[in-house]
Amino acid sequence: METPNVFSGINMSASFDTILTIIWLILVIIFMVHSAIVAYHWLTYGSHKSHAFGGTIVHIGVGVVILLAMGAIVIF
Repeated sequence: METPNVFSGINMSASFDTILTIIWLILVIIFMVHSAIVAYHWLTYGSHKSHAFGGTIVHIGVGVVILLAMGAIVIF
C-alpha cells in the first residue's frame, strides 16, 4: 500500500524572486513585531519618556530604511 503524497497539489517550482520576496515579507513581519515589543518596553519602562520616544523613532526609521533597501534589491 502506497502512502499518498501530501505535497502533490502544491506547485514546487517557485522562482528565486518569489522565494526572496517571501523571505523579505517574513522579515518585514518579524521587524514589525520586534519594533512593537521594543517600543512598548522602552515607552513603558524607560526613565525618560522623551529619550525613549526618540530612540523608538530612530529604531523604526533605520529599520524601515534597511528593509526598503532590501526590498529594492529584491524587486530590481
